[in-house]
Amino acid sequence: MTKFLADSTVGKLVKWLRIMGYDTVVHTGAADRVLLDRGVREDRVVLSRKKELAGRQFRGILLVIDSDRVSEQIDEIIQRLRLTPRQEDFFTRCLSCNDLLGPVCRENVKDRVPPYVFKTQHVFVQCSRCGSIFWPGTHQERMTAILNRHNPTDRP
Repeated sequence: MTKFLADSTVGKLVKWLRIMGYDTVVHTGAADRVLLDRGVREDRVVLSRKKELAGRQFRGILLVIDSDRVSEQIDEIIQRLRLTPRQEDFFTRCLSCNDLLGPVCRENVKDRVPPYVFKTQHVFVQCSRCGSIFWPGTHQERMTAILNRHNPTDRP
């Protein structure tokens, strides 16, 4: 599966790539050369809106994103890289730190989620790195509907 390295110019896109299950790391350094070198070293597609990066020598894959709207950015990446997001990969990564999520016993989260959530939800997943807890809900349904509009196999 394609892995990404994003700079600060595409911050909102990072969240959506992680929601789709793509391993997406944020580069926090300011030096463009360090960003590009890291992309090659970690075998990641580098994502940026900085047009000047297109002229730099680079052995890896660099996508200079044209749009400033995240929905168009998603389409742009899917089309240019010919990606086919798979619904079974959706919601498998932590939105905060990018680590994979794993199942967690419902009783173990009782004191860590709102009472209403605990009462109404039965399936929880947790990030092993940062401890964030996630559960399916209406937000997940809305996000899935949005992502399905971007999936080339679901289009007429």
